[in-house]
Amino acid sequence: MIFTNQVVRILNVNFSILLMLCFSCMSLSCFLLDSKDLENLPLKSSKGKILFPEKIIIEQSFNSKIQIKKIKIRYSISDSTVVNYGYPVITYSDVVDTKYIINTSGNDFLPSGVVINYYYEITDMENNVTVTESNELEYLDDIYDWERIIGDGLEILHHGLSQDKATILHRNILERINPIKKTFLKNSDLFEIKGVLFDSRKESSEAFQYLSDTTTKQHLFGGFAYSDYNLFLVSGYNVDVIVHEVTHLILAEAMQSRKVLLPKWLNEGLAMYYQSNSNDWKGESKNFVRRTQIMTLNKMNTLPGKAYDVGLFYRKSENIVGYLVYRYGIEKIALLIENLKNQGNFDSNFYKTYGITTQELEKDWAESILSK
Repeated sequence: MIFTNQVVRILNVNFSILLMLCFSCMSLSCFLLDSKDLENLPLKSSKGKILFPEKIIIEQSFNSKIQIKKIKIRYSISDSTVVNYGYPVITYSDVVDTKYIINTSGNDFLPSGVVINYYYEITDMENNVTVTESNELEYLDDIYDWERIIGDGLEILHHGLSQDKATILHRNILERINPIKKTFLKNSDLFEIKGVLFDSRKESSEAFQYLSDTTTKQHLFGGFAYSDYNLFLVSGYNVDVIVHEVTHLILAEAMQSRKVLLPKWLNEGLAMYYQSNSNDWKGESKNFVRRTQIMTLNKMNTLPGKAYDVGLFYRKSENIVGYLVYRYGIEKIALLIENLKNQGNFDSNFYKTYGITTQELEKDWAESILSK
């Protein structure tokens, strides 16, 4: 499952993850201190508290003697180009204490593993502005002792594996995803991915974004990909599931423009194709083809709303992509994505690439299985 910076397409519900957070601005009283030199504004202490999964509290103390008009905090999240800002609560005593809250659940959801990069702009009564040095805070549930393996463009965080097992897992993931990166990315060595692996369903259910009671209770999704942050979250240590989510990140990077989205059937179909690490479209049953005839490709641009239909959606998407690769090769799909970066219409680019429409593709796939 993939999330992008424009659309979260799950159960036909849109969720914004740009996190353009709006915070109430407090009226900041001026506080007269002894020093007149704004450049001598040393940081006394900095502390970030994570109340997982609800919020992040950033507390900052300045040991200074100046006349302050206002303090603004600016922050970005991991690789996102969006810069957010807000006004912390200020308490005056012998130092200047500030407190700022970033909500991380509900509509303000942030995935585990993102890094908050923040700094302050301090304005004096003469409107001179001092910019502090930046700080970083990694958003993780701190009740666990997280360990990480980093190398060859892949970073994984875990707390439930021995270092030897984690190293083997890291190597196995790289062996599977490197060919995918080379297929779809021109500068595959420059693309870096981060993943957070949870030790149990219970743990991941607390960390995953809430979508509905059904998806939570039935554990419909074993992982999520967040292309804005080049980050994936996965429950457990199954290489196949990890490859599925990483495929989404690679495809998002290949598309580059967030204005153009792959149809859901192609995006999920490719992720399932690489997850299964095989091309077994011929093994599909005639009965399945007949059952999914009303679920046509032109209706598969988003996930269906019913849990039962979600399983059929994934199965059909994987099977049709497998057939597409069998008939035309994986390089054709890479060419299709390259064409889409320059021209936004999927149907016209699909025909330009393959010489057939998606309706003809679906008809050929069905006939190939029904004629067995």
